Amino acid sequence: LITTSTKENYKPPHKSMPTIFNLYQNYPNPFNPETTIKYTISEKGKVTLSIYNINGQLVKRLVNKEEKESGYYEVFWNGRDNKEQEISSGIYLYTIKVEVKGMTKYSFTRKAILLKWANINIKSPAYALVASAMAFNFSGL
Repeated sequence: LITTSTKENYKPPHKSMPTIFNLYQNYPNPFNPETTIKYTISEKGKVTLSIYNINGQLVKRLVNKEEKESGYYEVFWNGRDNKEQEISSGIYLYTIKVEVKGMTKYSFTRKAILLKWANINIKSPAYALVASAMAFNFSGL
């Protein structure tokens, strides 16, 4: 099982260095049990990337005030908490905070849906239907 890891300076093909801060939607979403979160930072700063449950409680710290250069990054999350225990199905919020020269320069939050089903094939039409329905129902969060 992949725990959490980062690919330093992940750079999509044919792209120059980023000019903006950005937190992308995780993929896949809904996920079971792993997902990838990509982000870009446009200048050197301390990055924190955290996962919270719907009650605002910290579930997992994926990146903890790490000094990062301008670039493209991706983090893999295995659906486990800080104690490496599996978490339950539900809506989770992931937040990035980038500090530059001691001040928060960028902060953004997105939602991820962990959907656990026994023997589910994420390529099946049923999964696609449920995933679409859940995304639609929770789009207001």
